[in-house]
Amino acid sequence: MKVMQGFSENQRNYLLYQSRLEAMYEYNTWQHEMETSRKRAEQAEKEKRQAEKEKRRAEKEKQQAEKENSRLKKEKQQAEEKLRQMEALLRKKGIEIPK
Repeated sequence: MKVMQGFSENQRNYLLYQSRLEAMYEYNTWQHEMETSRKRAEQAEKEKRQAEKEKRRAEKEKQQAEKENSRLKKEKQQAEEKLRQMEALLRKKGIEIPK
């Protein structure tokens, strides 16, 4: 009878050990998944910040290009006006300008 109780007790201890081992595996798996999720979220946030930074840089470059374009248009208009004034002055002095 003692032998049977020993087997039964060993069986219970083994099942308890297996249960604890399984719980540890599940906990470690859960912990690993949480860590992986946290790292992915951090990476996504980092990429989002980088994209926003690039967007701001592109917007700044666009604004600078628009300013430059506006400045060049203004210079062109001024040059055309100056040319018209010079042509008018030459015509007034009797000098015909070929087109």
